[in-house]
Amino acid sequence: MAGKFHFDLFVGLLLRGLGAIASFALTWLIARTFGPTGVGLYHIGLSTALFFGTIASLGMDFVLIRKMGALLKDGLWDDLKATFQRCERYIIAVGLPLALLLIGASHAISHYVFRERDAAVFLLIFAIIAVLAPILKLGNALLRAAGRVVQSQFLEGFAYSTLTCLIIVTALYISDNVVLQLPAIAYVSSVVIVLIINRLLVHRMLKRAKKNGEATVRIWEGWRIAALQTATSLGTWGSLALVAALLDVATAGIFRTAFQLCLVLQTISSAFGTMAAPHLARAAAENDMKDLIRKVLIAGLNGVGLAIPLWIIGMGFAEEILFFFDPSFIEGSGALRIMIVAFTVEIAFGLSGMALVMMHREAFVLRHEIAANLAGLLLIALLIPSMGIMGAALGLLSISVIRCGANVVTMLVVTQKNAQKALSCDG
Repeated sequence: MAGKFHFDLFVGLLLRGLGAIASFALTWLIARTFGPTGVGLYHIGLSTALFFGTIASLGMDFVLIRKMGALLKDGLWDDLKATFQRCERYIIAVGLPLALLLIGASHAISHYVFRERDAAVFLLIFAIIAVLAPILKLGNALLRAAGRVVQSQFLEGFAYSTLTCLIIVTALYISDNVVLQLPAIAYVSSVVIVLIINRLLVHRMLKRAKKNGEATVRIWEGWRIAALQTATSLGTWGSLALVAALLDVATAGIFRTAFQLCLVLQTISSAFGTMAAPHLARAAAENDMKDLIRKVLIAGLNGVGLAIPLWIIGMGFAEEILFFFDPSFIEGSGALRIMIVAFTVEIAFGLSGMALVMMHREAFVLRHEIAANLAGLLLIALLIPSMGIMGAALGLLSISVIRCGANVVTMLVVTQKNAQKALSCDG
């Protein structure tokens, strides 16, 4: 079991790493072709759509992972198929109205929030992602929980980022005169292609279901997880929106590029978290608190060890790295260094939140997440006028410190109480 845990961690890390490299290449391509304004507009549109998509997900991917263990153990493929299909219908029922809302509000958002007319077109193009992204995420959760780690992680980010790059490069090869919206169009097209592949794999896996089963999920089951994911996304989207609103879209592009570079570090924490989720769920279900804490520590220590070389490179060569995108991006070097520290904190301690979720303590994590993001966004709004994007980066660091500190303390308290309860029951 320990060997499988380590294997899942590092396969997930490898494929997430490839996805981060593809995302890095995509950002570089946009920056070199369209400059900081092009990067800003692209990420404003995409981040807004993904924020809406996070709301639409309803936490169904986590709910599905929780339920799949028991369903697969008992061989209830009919019930698994019915449960998956119901989760998908819930997502569509919420995601479609949100996408239409984004379409209808695109001009108002671009005018009053981002103060950039061209942002409306990007919001319109990306609006459908509010539906497609959570559906793809649900399908990948199904594949991953069934043990198909390579397939799920390949489709998680690497596939559509690579496809987007290929479409842009092909368009540039055919003609130098390309529209500013090309990256957005290429991204949406790539997600559609990857989603089709995902559906084919899911359909093949669920062929074992021979009759209509009973869905074991309700729409409100994942509300705490959905609220948690929304609160987390609020920090990411809100920081970018505040930079664009209080400064300008080009500066938002530089800020987002620095953030994108740090996603190489986030790849470590997110991959470990994604792969560890089924193992943590199993330890929590068996009330094995020692094993749960051990897995959290293993993932954190392994993550920090892997991050050290990247940490040294990012801290020592921030200016050179950003110059690679464009000379104008160098002004984001200070923000990049601060965000590297923030992401390192997440790598070391971020899995404590996942452990609490798997122990059905989402309420604690949700409170911590909301408090951390609201405090961080308030700090960003206060610091940007005097410190620019350095202030935004400090706000993100504060979010990481508050979130991880509160989750670690709560995890230790809860596991200790659970262990004592188990001992008293045995006695």
